[in-house]
Amino acid sequence: MTRSVRDRDVVLLAAVCVAIVLGLQVLAELFPAFGDAIGRPPTMIVALVVVTGVILARAGWASFRNAGGGRAGNGRAGDGGARGGRAGEDP
Repeated sequence: MTRSVRDRDVVLLAAVCVAIVLGLQVLAELFPAFGDAIGRPPTMIVALVVVTGVILARAGWASFRNAGGGRAGNGRAGDGGARGGRAGEDP
């Protein structure tokens, strides 16, 4: 069962993202070598690509699971269901 995204979920996610960025900034100020390491463009690009990939993979996996993928015989369209046979075939 899916749940709709609410405003509070979006605000909470935005607040967590801001807190993480501010925390990294504080660490970069305290430890200059850390700041130099994360401040390089290739590091930031790789980090953005990895985080985006993780977010898309989680969203895709959630959609796959909610659509009934990976569960045999649950009676939903497209998986053969309890009737047996292939999707789209008449019994």
